[in-house]
Amino acid sequence: MAFIDLEDVCKSFDGTTVLDRVSCGLERGEFFCILGPSGCGKTTLLRLVAGLEKIDSGSIAVAGNVLSGPDRHVPPEDRNCGIVFQSYALWPHMSVTGNVEYPLRVAKADKTSRRDVTDDALRSVRLDELAHRRPHTLSGGQQQRVALARCLTQKPELVLMDEPLANLDMHLREEMLSEFRVFRGKSRATILYITHDQAEAMSVADRVAVMMDGRLIQVADPEVLYAEPANAAVAGFIGLSSVLPGRLEDLGTASCLGGELAVRTDAGLRAGDAVQLCVRPEAVHVGEGPLKGRVSAVTYLGGRYLTRLSAGGESIRAYVNSGRRPVVDEMVDFAISDAWAMPTAPS
Repeated sequence: MAFIDLEDVCKSFDGTTVLDRVSCGLERGEFFCILGPSGCGKTTLLRLVAGLEKIDSGSIAVAGNVLSGPDRHVPPEDRNCGIVFQSYALWPHMSVTGNVEYPLRVAKADKTSRRDVTDDALRSVRLDELAHRRPHTLSGGQQQRVALARCLTQKPELVLMDEPLANLDMHLREEMLSEFRVFRGKSRATILYITHDQAEAMSVADRVAVMMDGRLIQVADPEVLYAEPANAAVAGFIGLSSVLPGRLEDLGTASCLGGELAVRTDAGLRAGDAVQLCVRPEAVHVGEGPLKGRVSAVTYLGGRYLTRLSAGGESIRAYVNSGRRPVVDEMVDFAISDAWAMPTAPS
């Protein structure tokens, strides 16, 4: 049995379905990320796990104990989970120490224990020298580390993170992602992380669940999501890709763009099936190969060019290393070395 078990979880607001039969399991100690666009239902799911909302149907269990079900709702304070919000949620009138120590005061821990645990948590996030400061005097990254330290003092089995880096700039995000890895090692908690940023999800998670329109579309390791998306929607959301129509000739070849491409696929497809091919830019090689296309756009990315080609009525993205910059409207040869075949969208 999974440590956290979500089974057919449904939730609606004012007659609008927000979550539609969401089911998945999280292993103990796993860093599990739910990734999806704004409005897809991911934060609602986190609030249900936290007990901040009640489910309409289905069940949520942690360590075999049902916390949410048709006739059961355990309140948030009895779920032994820590929450790191996008807004940090720090007490403005308390010092850093006061904020980090607060869960221990609520738990009525003795003064010596509070001091030792709080000091250790502050050292873990490198804030011991700022212990006397108030939140408003800290940077966004420092405030988020206070929230992490506060979680450490709770020693929760489960930590919920709701878009915790949304208010930080790019450089601070990179720094905080490193902090999350340290936090995970220190807390040994199971982490459920909510984000719309694929770079965050792919860099820290053991597994990623892609959510769209209130449903989990695919749950897999980050590498599998990128290399073997379940459908065109996932392919378009995870990284850059070109989705091209084709037909399987056999399980290793597909006809596409007037020629044949080597493809990878799973056992669910058969020769003769119409498919969609996910082609990543690094698999398109401009300047060589049997295919011809016209350069329609070029974007410099620092060290390479993202080049868009038009061929056979389709648009194909390619990376071209720095050197000779591709010229818009020129005809070029290109080859595709790898493609992942997916089922076509249902009609």
